[in-house]
Amino acid sequence: MSFDDSNFDTPDDAPLPEESNNNRTFLIAVAILTGIILISGACLVGVYIFGTQSRAASQAQAEIATQTAEAANAIINNALTATFEASILPTATLPPTATPVVSVATATETPDPNATAGVGALDAGTPA
Repeated sequence: MSFDDSNFDTPDDAPLPEESNNNRTFLIAVAILTGIILISGACLVGVYIFGTQSRAASQAQAEIATQTAEAANAIINNALTATFEASILPTATLPPTATPVVSVATATETPDPNATAGVGALDAGTPA
């Protein structure tokens, strides 16, 4: 073999066999995923079509419950307003009278500030 020889193939190199175009596993996986998507879409359409009837009934029931609660609140508010208005109406009270005031001061007993000076426990706690 020389440097001028451009044929690098060896006689023992055999051509590789052709790969088979068997994509059966891939096609099965695609078919399964497509089926799941189609079934999911059909279920969503069914829920949308058949679910609107029960939704309308539940909305009507919720509206009735709201109106009932509002009516009960209105009755309670009216009762509380009547109670409050009744409490601010004038009542029959007696006019104020003159109260006698003591004009002469009376003697009261004043404690001696040095009465506790002999007790040691009380003496120690007071600042000088």
